[in-house]
Amino acid sequence: MTFLPPPVQSPRIPIWVVGAWPSQKSMRRVLRYDGLLPSKVASGEAQAEITPEDIRAMKAYIDEHRSLTTPFDIVQEGETPGEDPERARAIVHPYAEAGATWWNESRWSFPPIEDLRRRIQQGPPRVD
Repeated sequence: MTFLPPPVQSPRIPIWVVGAWPSQKSMRRVLRYDGLLPSKVASGEAQAEITPEDIRAMKAYIDEHRSLTTPFDIVQEGETPGEDPERARAIVHPYAEAGATWWNESRWSFPPIEDLRRRIQQGPPRVD
């Protein structure tokens, strides 16, 4: 399958892969690509909240085991209050310090479209 026009990035658009921590099989798959979308397996199949400490541990694993020298991203997701930049920074900053390179503002609930538009207009959280 070919998509046109071709991507500007070389050799391709970066591929970010879900890595289920601490699954070795899942994390080894992540090492072959360009980024990590962190997930955490609790007891059984349940997902658990990702903490900055988890990001730090995943980054250490990647730094130790990844042989590729191409750029690598760690993409954390969550929700921040757009009306309170200081609180938003307090949420995001620990993840950035732990090694996350992207923050994906994710609302998995289904708020009214007006609320989503307002949040988009408020802009992303800032860590600087």
